[in-house]
Amino acid sequence: PNMNARPAGEKMKGDGEGESGGTRKSNSGKLNNDIKMTRREFIKASAAFGAAAAGVPYNLTDITNLFLKEDGELVIYPVIPEYKFDLVRKLLFKRLICIEVWGCNWNCRWCCLKFSKDLLPITMPIDQIAELLLGLGNNKDTMLMIGGGEPLLQKNEVLKLIGSLKRETNYIVMLTTNGSLLDENFIDRANDLCLDGINIPFRHIDDSWHKKITRGYSNQSTIKALKLVTERFKGRAVVTLPLYSCNTEIFENTCKFLREINPDFVIKVVALFPDKYDENPEKYDEEKCEKIGYDFEEIALRYFNRMDRSGYFSKQIEYAEYQIKEEGIGKMGLTKRKELKKRKVVETYG
Repeated sequence: PNMNARPAGEKMKGDGEGESGGTRKSNSGKLNNDIKMTRREFIKASAAFGAAAAGVPYNLTDITNLFLKEDGELVIYPVIPEYKFDLVRKLLFKRLICIEVWGCNWNCRWCCLKFSKDLLPITMPIDQIAELLLGLGNNKDTMLMIGGGEPLLQKNEVLKLIGSLKRETNYIVMLTTNGSLLDENFIDRANDLCLDGINIPFRHIDDSWHKKITRGYSNQSTIKALKLVTERFKGRAVVTLPLYSCNTEIFENTCKFLREINPDFVIKVVALFPDKYDENPEKYDEEKCEKIGYDFEEIALRYFNRMDRSGYFSKQIEYAEYQIKEEGIGKMGLTKRKELKKRKVVETYG
């Protein structure tokens, strides 16, 4: 039996540092009511898909109609990343798999996905995605992250994918979104499907800096989404804090601000590699960036009891990248195209 299962409708409660999920099983069947898109959302979605079809970053090209795809299909990146963690302590998951939904309504700096021009989108039937992932295993210590891009540009399809994954797999299913398209209707439907968690990156507490990072988008929609998730969502509320600088004062003020919204947020700190924004990238290395991330995690622990520290508590991380390729008419398969391992010194961990 799945010991992590939660009854539908029950709010999840954590019990300590290192948590970021726990699976909630859904008894829901088909989705009855499609979510309607506003004209503004439709235009943004269409523009994002048009950019994808042209092989250039996001919504910078002519509009292509997103809904040319068949009902029950999702437009995704053709690559599935997989991370395996060799942990020195027990956490809720040992493996992370990502499904990246194509297109975004923002245009963030340093977003690696939008510059991957070799990853042209594919349209895939939703019922085939779970089947494809099960080929990588069905362990309940696997977290499946639906990200992007911005998944909520394809709200109905993403909800159907969540339902399929909750029915067909033992995965902990999470959703990452910038929050700008999140609404009560979507959260209520996600609750019905027992989505395990929603992860919202909070890029900067200063709105002017947030607009610089996202090229014009305010942090107010993110703040609104964080409050909405706190009030309405029954699963795990995760906040990712990307480090764009080593300013501890700004980071601590961010933690104080987020704690006022919800002291039960699960915090994940991501130390971005400074070569994307620093004037002297040669003075940094990956190990130093990780150490900076650990130092900022210690600051976050002053304000939050729960954090995703899967990287910190791993003595080895294995990374694999699988490409989705057609193996026959209407049949897709996975081909491993990249693999690497990174060992760490366990004695350096707290």
